[in-house]
Amino acid sequence: MLSLDNWYAEPMRYWNVEEPAKLSGLPTNTTDILRRIREGLEESVKLTLRSDVPVGVALSGGIDSGAIAALAQKNSSEPVHAFSVGYPGRPSYDERDQAQALAKQLGMIFHEVELPVGSFVDFFPQLVRVMDEPIADSAAFGHYAVPKVAADLGIKVLLNGLGGDELFWGYPGVTQTVATNQILATSPLLNAILPLTASPGIQRFLSKVTRHPRVPSVCQRWASLLYGVRTLAKPVQHLHFPEAWPHFKETFAIKHMVYGPAMCAISEQNPFKPTDIGPRTVEQLPAAVIRLLFDTWLVSNCLSLGDRVSMSVGVETRLPFLDVRLIELVMALRRQQPDHMLGQKAWLRAALKDLLPEEVLARRKAGFQPPVWKWLSGVVARYGYDLHESSLTTVGILDPNRIDHVLKMSCHGLSSLYFAYKLVLLEEWHKGVVG
Repeated sequence: MLSLDNWYAEPMRYWNVEEPAKLSGLPTNTTDILRRIREGLEESVKLTLRSDVPVGVALSGGIDSGAIAALAQKNSSEPVHAFSVGYPGRPSYDERDQAQALAKQLGMIFHEVELPVGSFVDFFPQLVRVMDEPIADSAAFGHYAVPKVAADLGIKVLLNGLGGDELFWGYPGVTQTVATNQILATSPLLNAILPLTASPGIQRFLSKVTRHPRVPSVCQRWASLLYGVRTLAKPVQHLHFPEAWPHFKETFAIKHMVYGPAMCAISEQNPFKPTDIGPRTVEQLPAAVIRLLFDTWLVSNCLSLGDRVSMSVGVETRLPFLDVRLIELVMALRRQQPDHMLGQKAWLRAALKDLLPEEVLARRKAGFQPPVWKWLSGVVARYGYDLHESSLTTVGILDPNRIDHVLKMSCHGLSSLYFAYKLVLLEEWHKGVVG
């Protein structure tokens, strides 16, 4: 805000997902709630279709992109172009067949984009430059390839389903985060027990319990709740978030191993604490978790990545699920009737009942699934040894004596491979910054 009296400028938040506009006449019965959500999404798609250049849709065949495709085709006078990614040999995670079947049913023009492993490894340094930030999302190459093919065909606007997972409880870890925080907020006994679980031995035991096939599911859930919750530094008004996500736990466990002197000198009390949000009532916690997801993962990974890779080829990506009116409608509806315990995307699935085929609505979330092991191991094998005499070791971010261990460890599991890949990507990005 800028004051005209003294020209004093003060940053102020003008919108908050936790505090949507006060909407009047909101329905309370399920039928009308679903109707309003469907109408809100369709209106958002109509707005994103406005263009003086051709518009296409990035289509996986799942619920989110399928909903956008169906509503786009319904509101278009011409067949809409749909683009889907696949891989050589059509492995089980290849989505082209299901995407093509849906596109055919909707009357769309279908294009498939095949991504060989070698293409990703060869393109890796250029991809890092395109992203312009060290975003270590293994799906980045696919997100780049689709708008690239669209641009080659003259499609300059691309709709996709990004935001559906974030708005409609698409990630199991997010609903687990809500449950964890609500339990901790209402259970003094559990809070008294938690400090006793912080020892490394207890944490190792709890980790085994969460994964052991013979342990009853209820015991696994409680072990998962206790595992990790007291092992991270926690400000007073801190939402417990990373503990619900296995890759957060694993990364926190090994990151200190590679720290160089410059990183070791940094205080653990980092000033950036997105989870330190102040007090919330139990009823306010679901919206607070959505806000945390929006402020971190959605902004720093999804939106930053999607915007950069599409604009690098001259394509504008539009995101109907992230229209502010739709977000405010959904958040206002769930303020008076919470939906986070109804199941993954319960409202969205029900709202799309007569729009998408049953096999699409019933399909479990798969996410974008490239051949991760082949892609990441190919990059680490080709570029990993650059870490030995890297700019990161020169400035003290990485310990040069731990590089060999990290590279050897990358062969022993996907989490270790991801960690090595992230360091290689960080080095490639850092070289561009300092070079």
